[in-house]
Amino acid sequence: MKIPAFCQLSDFGPEVAGSFVDSMLSLGKYCRQQFGVETFFIFPERAKNRKWLSRFNDGDFPVGFVSAKRNVISDVRDLLKEYDPLIFHTHFSQFDLSPLLLKFLYFRHSKVVWSYHHSLSLTTKQRIKDWVKINCLGECFVDKFVAVGDAVYAGLLNAGLPEKKIALVYNGIDVERFSLNSSRSSIRNHLDIEDGSIVFLLLGRNPFIKGLDIFLKAAEEIIRKKETSARFIIVGKEETRKVISSYIKKADGLRKVIKVINPVDDFSSLLNAVDVFVSCSRSEGFSYAVVEAMAAKKILLSSNIQIPVISGLHGKAEGILVYPTEDWKSLSELMEKFLNMETSKRMSLGSANYAYVKNYFSVEIWAKKMGKMYHDLLKN
Repeated sequence: MKIPAFCQLSDFGPEVAGSFVDSMLSLGKYCRQQFGVETFFIFPERAKNRKWLSRFNDGDFPVGFVSAKRNVISDVRDLLKEYDPLIFHTHFSQFDLSPLLLKFLYFRHSKVVWSYHHSLSLTTKQRIKDWVKINCLGECFVDKFVAVGDAVYAGLLNAGLPEKKIALVYNGIDVERFSLNSSRSSIRNHLDIEDGSIVFLLLGRNPFIKGLDIFLKAAEEIIRKKETSARFIIVGKEETRKVISSYIKKADGLRKVIKVINPVDDFSSLLNAVDVFVSCSRSEGFSYAVVEAMAAKKILLSSNIQIPVISGLHGKAEGILVYPTEDWKSLSELMEKFLNMETSKRMSLGSANYAYVKNYFSVEIWAKKMGKMYHDLLKN
């Protein structure tokens, strides 16, 4: 007799696990405990040697790998030869179409779920592709679309999907992993951060989308006005470094106050070393990093984009200071406001952010909501 299973098919393979892996493991454990159903996790081959895979092995979860091509039907069928897939759930779009064919050819009873982790593309060409995919295939053959944020949900509605087909399920994080701080002083020493410095952190791996130019202009305005204790850390790789190097040629004063580092495995430790998390994003589906920073009791300076912690169902968290998207002068004013803020006020706002995330965005809450959706799909 074949083993009933939920099949998570994810185009995910970065070096750093991030909160997506926390979510998958939490959902797998929840489904095992609540329904007695195993979860089979399938990743692309590029994920094969990632350190974070050991966590799935530790949890005794079956894991398989497929090629990077879009059609992975034969690969998935071979992996599942001992399993009865009750639900195919895809993430990050690369493998979305394969479960439809698997269902049609081999697993007629299986349900199909597509998770959308990012807003739909703004380009005309991609919008047409999305419309065809969603309306000609998805609406007919996909049982449920999952939107991870309000902007994603609105995009799916605008693409023509009926409301009953979409589930709005905000992503969750392991809150305690980010609230248990390691030694702040040792991490700051490692990063060559001087005593008394106030550190603003930006994740800039996709320079335009993440608003790196806005962050640099705001930082330049801070140091132009007066001597400051502000320091600016930017996480990114070669593309990010090129943008910064080019900008600094025109604003040499930034050279002494900006530090660029590569992405780190232990993001919680990096958060512990900084004082403020800055999001200059021009668009987001759901920002794990924003919620993780809030769980680490950091104040957030954010562009006014449609993300759950600003415009979602639960209202805006108290420790978020918002500025108009693209307005670097307003961001600079918020930076200055933080620099002049009393320590007790900073701590109070940081604690408010932690409480907000714990109440609404824990990975346990996410797994429970996703599990209920699975239960309802199978019941119907």
